[in-house]
Amino acid sequence: MAAVVALVLGGIGGFAGGFYGLGGGVTGSEVEAMGDRIVELERQVTDLEEELAAGGGGGDDAGDAGDAGGAPVRIGVPAGWQETVAASHVWAQVLEELGYQVEVQEVADIAAVYMALANGDLDMTLGAWGEESQNYIDQNSADLEDLGSWFDEARLGIAVNEDAPITSLTELADHADEFNGEIVGIEEGAGVVQWTNQEAVPAYGLESMTVQTGSTEDMLLSVAEAIDAGENVAATFWSPHWALDELPMRLLEDPEGAYGEPASIHAYGTAGFSADHPELADCLTEISLTAEQMNSMVNTVVGGDGRADPDAAQQWLANNSDVVCDALA
Repeated sequence: MAAVVALVLGGIGGFAGGFYGLGGGVTGSEVEAMGDRIVELERQVTDLEEELAAGGGGGDDAGDAGDAGGAPVRIGVPAGWQETVAASHVWAQVLEELGYQVEVQEVADIAAVYMALANGDLDMTLGAWGEESQNYIDQNSADLEDLGSWFDEARLGIAVNEDAPITSLTELADHADEFNGEIVGIEEGAGVVQWTNQEAVPAYGLESMTVQTGSTEDMLLSVAEAIDAGENVAATFWSPHWALDELPMRLLEDPEGAYGEPASIHAYGTAGFSADHPELADCLTEISLTAEQMNSMVNTVVGGDGRADPDAAQQWLANNSDVVCDALA
């Protein structure tokens, strides 16, 4: 495995980090910033190409890419996307046990992942979800292949302690005092906070409650402290998240759909992936994790310290052997 992926605690590059952000106009300074970003993305892809070349992977003469023991399967991971990191290391363990060479490549920016897939410098990624991913998929669609979804319950919402007296957002306003009249949020610009203020608050009459904002780390600390003290707590959350496995928390039901429908996480490959790796493509269409499995995977493999542990990925697989598909059995 080529890299151990370093992460930021509570990485919110996925749903909560603004995939559902509400847009505005583009200023001249933003256009300039976009130009700078394109230059940076090109540099990242060049660095990735050099790293892969130095490692001997990905060349046309590297072997039969359709068979175990041939060319390495190069999995791109956008830095900070904990669910993608966890799934990539679990998938790497499965493939390595079957005789495949696997390289898990950290890429600093999600756009660079899709550029590298389109260029053939990566073979696949497991983290395609949300509006931002879709934008880059659309831009590179001719050179990408959708390998199907493997998790269909990704969602935003408000989570409460497991022994809280409510199960639905419809009940929160009537029990506001039992939650100190507040919802503990994360960064002000995060998508989950915007959806809470602009959709959930009016939909469920939560105007009397204050949506606090701060860092993700502060939110997690506040939740842990409230639970330790035996107090009720409501916080903006998203699934998958390691804390939903680590802490006795559960997402409230959202009958009005204020946070939208649950989303699917897809695997994407470079064009021709399923022809080169038919058994892997078939396997990806078979796998579908539950929310409980997903949260436990992120917690076990990545956890609160934000670092992937290949040994933990192996252990998670041993405890969840039913997620391995028949195509690779």
